[in-house]
Amino acid sequence: MDQFAGSGSLRLQLFSPSVSSWFASTGGYLNEIIRQVDTVIGQASAAGHGILVLEEIECNPNRYAVDQSKCESLVALKSHNLTVLDSAMSGATSSLTIIGATNFPERLDEALVRPGRLNKVVRIGRPDGPATVGILRQHLGRDLADLDLGPVASICAGATGSQIAGWAKGARATARAAGRPMTHADLGAQVAPAETRDAQEVWANKDVMGLRRLGSTAVCTLETPTLDPFGGSHFGANHPDMTHSSGS
Repeated sequence: MDQFAGSGSLRLQLFSPSVSSWFASTGGYLNEIIRQVDTVIGQASAAGHGILVLEEIECNPNRYAVDQSKCESLVALKSHNLTVLDSAMSGATSSLTIIGATNFPERLDEALVRPGRLNKVVRIGRPDGPATVGILRQHLGRDLADLDLGPVASICAGATGSQIAGWAKGARATARAAGRPMTHADLGAQVAPAETRDAQEVWANKDVMGLRRLGSTAVCTLETPTLDPFGGSHFGANHPDMTHSSGS
């Protein structure tokens, strides 16, 4: 059982199994998979008021997208899963909220998303600046409590929530390995690691984060840059014959 910010504030238990694990953690036999399904959903239902998030729900069999030689057994599994979900959501004593999470909604079986089941689709895009700050703050916890995370969010547009969470976890791992509290440099190294490519390649691909992300006119040399998300770009020794200028 896990908890996240929403479930914690509502004092609800959160269960977040992966549908793919129903297959990976068994021998692949139909009876074993069904037993795993019953155990997972049964535990969530028995816990009372709670939230069940089924990760990778596209792994639930879709009868129109499987090998016909395997269709019979998979349709039986799909029918069982739907029956169990129906019971968990609409039983006389049901108090469980079920959410399916997927990156591939087009792979979901039509029966799974019909009215009365998981029919309400909420598309979640990549986080914007304020959301990025919120995700970082949640995963940083008490670390860097006084640090303004706005500059970080301004340079990592387009990152996914899992990437952002990974930066916080990576910074914490770095600090823990060094036996000291986390510093802003630990987080900065995760968000904008030092450029390791040849400087000519960086310029050829127009992929210098200091120029692309910060957006202001910048003058720098072809020396490999390192971006400090909290203070700007830093470049190596000047080479007047290799100076470039880029506008926003």
